[in-house]
Amino acid sequence: MKLFVSEDDCIGCGQCIDTCPEVFDWNEDGTMAKAIDKDVPATNEDAANQAKSDCPVEAIKEK
Repeated sequence: MKLFVSEDDCIGCGQCIDTCPEVFDWNEDGTMAKAIDKDVPATNEDAANQAKSDCPVEAIKEK
């Protein structure tokens, strides 16, 4: 599973980073989230899916 954060939708709340820091981090500007650019490790899939479902603006999408 690969995820990405839509820059058009992200509001920079950081909730996904708090939920799953192994997969999500701040972008270079520190203004919005980004996802790792590889498959989500199996050990982090549950937390990554939780972050996706909890995103208040549904900015996290599957590639």
